[in-house]
Amino acid sequence: MKLLNSDLHTILEKDSLKKGIEQYQSIRNRLYATNITEDTEFQNDFRTFYQMRRFYSDEFARHYFLLLEQLKYTQNISFEMAMERVKHIQGTYEMSFASKLAHTINPTLPIWDSVVTKHFGVRAPYSKSKDREQACCKRYEEFKEMMYRYMKSEEGREIIRQFDLKYPDSGLTDIKKIDFVLWQDRDSNNAKQRSDSVTLSKPMPEKTGRKTIKSIKENDPTIEQYEELIDLLEQSNELQEKTIDALKKQVAILQELLEDARRKLES
Repeated sequence: MKLLNSDLHTILEKDSLKKGIEQYQSIRNRLYATNITEDTEFQNDFRTFYQMRRFYSDEFARHYFLLLEQLKYTQNISFEMAMERVKHIQGTYEMSFASKLAHTINPTLPIWDSVVTKHFGVRAPYSKSKDREQACCKRYEEFKEMMYRYMKSEEGREIIRQFDLKYPDSGLTDIKKIDFVLWQDRDSNNAKQRSDSVTLSKPMPEKTGRKTIKSIKENDPTIEQYEELIDLLEQSNELQEKTIDALKKQVAILQELLEDARRKLES
């Protein structure tokens, strides 16, 4: 199985890879040495490394780190368990950050990241998928098996071998070594798809806001970035729909109370 588009030696020599490994190691080393809910430095480093600041509020982060602190000693943590718990933060299905929570606790579990999953040709289920939570868990399991098979393939073993020669004392799991290399391989994918990024068959919906669309166009996004943003917008729409449904129920209750009050006045 061959997935790399760039030269492996070139990837391993990247300064960005070295910096990423150092950031990741720092997070791992402090996980059990601090109270995450009180350690703002840990939170800031985690949010920066995993790009949580881009699309998630401080309120989401607060609940997320509380959850991470509560679960960090959990044995046999699974993606399904993390997915269920993270879902309750804001009522959305967060495949990426559920996997990051599970991986932080058990680093043998792969992270669901659009740059990495793109190598395997898999995407998150659409927001309108039936039984979406179950569909997300099934898709993650499929991706996990793909990652494990790739890790044992000739190319996967060569990645691990050369990674260990370059970083012999990294302390990373083999799955994370693969993850780092595939994520750094994104520049080659982006270069191939750059021309496609301005000729999408379905343009981004203008209703997301003119300023947002203008900003997106100015940054000349890749296909992966479009897909990631679309997934996030779908999740946002899903949350809004739930909010509207809840408001409709409240209005219906208030209308019943109003009718009761009117009947009492008439009697």
